[in-house]
This record gives sequence, structure tokens and C-alpha cells, in this order.
Amino acid sequence: MPSESLQPIGGVPMHPVTALDDFVPLRRPRTGLPLVIWQMAATYVLLMILGVLILSSLVLSYDGGLSILLWAFTLSVSPTLTLVVTELPGLPLRLVPRIRRWWARHWWIGVVGTLTGLALIGSSYLFNHPDTGVVDGEYYAEYVPDGWLMLAGWLAVAFFASHTVFPPRRKHASSAT
Repeated sequence: MPSESLQPIGGVPMHPVTALDDFVPLRRPRTGLPLVIWQMAATYVLLMILGVLILSSLVLSYDGGLSILLWAFTLSVSPTLTLVVTELPGLPLRLVPRIRRWWARHWWIGVVGTLTGLALIGSSYLFNHPDTGVVDGEYYAEYVPDGWLMLAGWLAVAFFASHTVFPPRRKHASSAT
């Protein structure tokens, strides 16, 4: 009985005993920044993987070590610049509380946007076109992906993957007692 647990023992009043007797509620530290950094790093890795696929499908001449250095430079700088460009319009999603709450309630928009960006990149390979030219006196004709669809997909993946908010975990009815 709760009133019995409050009776003094030996003149010292007792507090109610609970399972969380030693629990002291503390303010939670702000965990938003590490999550944002993790999300940006994951988006950077995703863009690097997509960049390798995109660069390998383009018609580029290979001239030795300089080509490899140029590819490595492109693969490291392109995702960085893309994330900087896509983070700026997304700042209100992170900084304005009303917009942030709306974006968190509609979390599925980020997932659908990321998948749409991936679909745009994939469809750029379906809607390819021939690229012809002359290299070292020899004519070539190769099919290359549609650049505009690829760019739209690249930017959509960068924006939505870096701003996707996952839904909060819900407590089960059995643990709400």
C-alpha cells in the first residue's frame, strides 16, 4: 500500500520505493549535431559510390596516371560541393522549428525523394543517346546516359538523403504500464 511506504521508521520519514529509485532525470544532451554529421557522411559515401558508377559510364579518355588523379579529385570534390549546395536550401528544415516539425511528421518525403533520385539516375541509363567523335583519327560511337536526368537524380539524392528524418520510435502498448 502506498501510504504504508511513507510511514516513518525510527522517526525518519521514508520516500516511496520504486523500481527507478536511483533514477535522476537529467537534461538530454543535444544529439542533433552528431546525427547530422553521420547523415552527411553517409550521404557523402552514397554520392561517392554513385560518382564511381557515373564516371565509369561516361566517355572519357584514359591517358595514364593523370586520369586516375583527376578521377580521384573529381570523386572527392564533387560530393563535397554537391552537399554544400544542397545543404543551403535545406537549412530551414533544420533550423526553423515549425518547418522541422512538419518535416519530421512527413518523414516519408525524404525516403521517397531519395528513391526518386536513384530512379532518375537509373532512368538516365535507359534514355541514353549516342555520342560520336574522333579520337586519334578513329571514329567512335558510344551510348552515354542522359546528363540532365543524371544531374537531377544526383541533386535529389544529395538533398533528400542528407535531410531525411527517420520517424521516432513508438512505445509498445505492453511497455506503457
